Amino acid sequence: MEQGTLQIIISSIIAFVAILSFVFNIRNNKKIKELKESKEELAKAIKTLSRHTPNYSYRIKRQVKEFHLDGNGNAVIQSLWDGLEPFQEFSNLKIPYTFTAEGNGVRISKPVVIELNDSDYPVVMRDLKFRSNGKDYSEYKGNFTILGHCSTSDCKIGFKCTQEVEKGYTSTKKEAQQRYKNTDWENEYCASKVLVPMDELELAIIFPYELKELSGKPYPVCFVSGTHTIHIKETEIIQNGFEYEFDKKATLRVKDPTPGLTYAISWMPPDSEVN
Repeated sequence: MEQGTLQIIISSIIAFVAILSFVFNIRNNKKIKELKESKEELAKAIKTLSRHTPNYSYRIKRQVKEFHLDGNGNAVIQSLWDGLEPFQEFSNLKIPYTFTAEGNGVRISKPVVIELNDSDYPVVMRDLKFRSNGKDYSEYKGNFTILGHCSTSDCKIGFKCTQEVEKGYTSTKKEAQQRYKNTDWENEYCASKVLVPMDELELAIIFPYELKELSGKPYPVCFVSGTHTIHIKETEIIQNGFEYEFDKKATLRVKDPTPGLTYAISWMPPDSEVN
């Protein structure tokens, strides 16, 4: 075979392989694109389901959680559940309650719950259980219980809960770094986990005069629940709902928060101890 003919054959083979590769890449890229779009659609569907369908027995119009801190790591936490709307009839609806506190010498009080003045139904705490290791861990678990039978058309339900905690928060930068050194999050924070769909979540931290000149300015953050891992996309979304009055109060308002995520305000305490 002449050399020219051989070169033509080789060139033809190379061209054929290139065409096959080109076609394969087109098909492969198309499949990758379709898979990506499918995942995005699935993610949107999951988010929509988590917010708007009655996979839950109720939703809430507005939840407010305020943390009143002092300069020694103590706090009074006031939680308001306003406008509970059931998706179905119920008798003595139970809403889970958990409060956990960690820290050297931490102590927590028994939660106190009372219905709002315009609520049609009384609300009590039932099945309350307490556990503690007596050193650096305490927890209360129970159920807010809406007493009576309610249909979806005539319910007007709201209640508030007060919880006190001693030594539950750090008051100096050194103490915060020590407490959170083995976690993925190194700053102090106050948080609320979203359990059911709601129209609005509001978190507020009222700082005491003892905590003037914080080492780190407060800012909002969203965690993947049960962890200190940041949910990056949701953290970006909630920035516009954050307000900070210098050394006085930090407030985060989130519209349509996603059930299953934990929303928080984080900061770093002052360098020095309270005098």
